[in-house]
Amino acid sequence: MKNVKSPYHLAMDILNPATVNSLLNDAFQTFDNQITNKDFTPRYQWSKTALAYELQLDLPGMTKENVNVSIENQELAVSGERKKLELVEGQELLSTSIPYGHFHLKFTMPLQADTSAAKASFENGVLQLHIPISEKAQKQIIEIK
Repeated sequence: MKNVKSPYHLAMDILNPATVNSLLNDAFQTFDNQITNKDFTPRYQWSKTALAYELQLDLPGMTKENVNVSIENQELAVSGERKKLELVEGQELLSTSIPYGHFHLKFTMPLQADTSAAKASFENGVLQLHIPISEKAQKQIIEIK
C-alpha cells in the first residue's frame, strides 16, 4: 500500500529541516568517500513517576568512562564522546552511517527535583538517571477536620 501525501503535507516536508537533511544525506551517501565526523546526538527518554524523574540515554558502543554527568543550578548536563571505529590494516572504509564524536545535552531540572539524591547507572550502552522528587513536592493528602 502506497502512502499518498497532499500538496500541503509535501510542502510542509520540504520546509522541515530534518526532512531536507535526510533527503540530502540520502542523495549524497554514494559520494561519501571522504569520511568526516558525523554529529552524534544520543537518543533519550525523559519521564516522570509520582516519586522521581527518569532519564535514559542510548549510548551504543560507549563505556561509562566516556560519559560525564553533572547537575548545577537545576541544570543536568550529560556529555561525552563516541570514538571513531578503528580500521584494521588492509581495511578501507567505503561509507558509514554510524555517528561519532562529542555530544553535550542539557536538561533543565524542575524545582521539585531533589538533585542531591540523584543516582546514575550504566549498563549495556544505556545510561539511566534517577532523580527523586523532593518529599515536600510530592502530593500530600490533607485530612479535613
